[in-house]
Amino acid sequence: RKADQIFQDFSIPMEIESQNSESVCSDSESYSDFKAYKKKLMENLPDDLRPHEKVKCEQSEAKRAFAAVLKENQMAIERLEERINQVRLERPSFQFRFGQLKLEGKLKTDFVPFLTPNEAKIAFENGIKDEKKKKENDAIIAEIKRSLSKAEVKRIKAAMNAGPDDKVVASANKDSITRSSLKKLRGMSWLNDEIINMYMQLLSLRDERLCEANKERKPSHFFNSFFLTVLLKDGYSGVRRWTRRAKVDVFALSKIFVPVNLQNTHWCMLVVDVQRKVIQYYDSMGGSGRSCLDTMESYMAQEHKDKRGVPIPPSLKWKKVCTTDETPRQKNGSDCGVFSIMFAEFLSLDLPLEFDQSNMALFRQRIALQLLEQSAIGIVQR
Repeated sequence: RKADQIFQDFSIPMEIESQNSESVCSDSESYSDFKAYKKKLMENLPDDLRPHEKVKCEQSEAKRAFAAVLKENQMAIERLEERINQVRLERPSFQFRFGQLKLEGKLKTDFVPFLTPNEAKIAFENGIKDEKKKKENDAIIAEIKRSLSKAEVKRIKAAMNAGPDDKVVASANKDSITRSSLKKLRGMSWLNDEIINMYMQLLSLRDERLCEANKERKPSHFFNSFFLTVLLKDGYSGVRRWTRRAKVDVFALSKIFVPVNLQNTHWCMLVVDVQRKVIQYYDSMGGSGRSCLDTMESYMAQEHKDKRGVPIPPSLKWKKVCTTDETPRQKNGSDCGVFSIMFAEFLSLDLPLEFDQSNMALFRQRIALQLLEQSAIGIVQR
């Protein structure tokens, strides 16, 4: 009976979100059936959680096996419950719904409570924040992906066609772009340094505005396409003064964006998440980027010693992440520059990389429009 009560209590979160196609009880393999989830947990108990004799936990024997563990090793059960709870509490949807119902007094269970009242309140508030952030993200992504108006398309065509190719059509700080470079956003042309660097400048200016609007936001820094090229060629001494001239403390930043030009044949993006201590490579062709990751890790260590006068502490050890399977991929040989710009566009706003090859024609137009407007997509507050 006790085991039955435990199962009933454990199934509460699934019943809470029964209308949701994704069960809050699911683990990384997305078990939609809670019994199957219990069975997997029992089958994969490590040795230190098993009773003295290993019990074969088939579907029909799950209750008896669980009751046996409860009887023989109560501490093991508590540890197992803690592990199950941890899986659930990592899910924002569960945090939101459980916290809400806990606060409203709609959950009744005499088994070990999942959350204290204060934890429930925090979980509920975090759930509200997550829901709000998701709506904001969806709105921003929709704006980035929206079709351009006829007037906007007309403006782009006029800028590309009306006048000499060497005329500067837009500028931002020290960066500028000529008509001949702007034309590379047409069709299947490969993007050049002028486009990449000016767009990085626009992202930098937008980041400054966002930080002014939100004093708690940490700034990011956007290097141009020559930074990594010089670093690879001349070592740290070649770029030692770059952050000093820009008056930037890289260790106080949120992120660092580094365009990667591979032998003038391919564009990628390197991103240093300073707060999470992660250096990640984004290549729309799937390259690992290991040498670039190693180079950037070395740069961060030397920058710390040069600017702060001491070696980088062990607590600042970096996690290096090669291109992942989730990184959007190009399906031609010409859109790598567009992908790289959009990696920086999305990640600088903490957006998920929800785009693919089908968006590239629109993104070329969008990049051209933002360059002409001399402003990245405007976000009032983030």
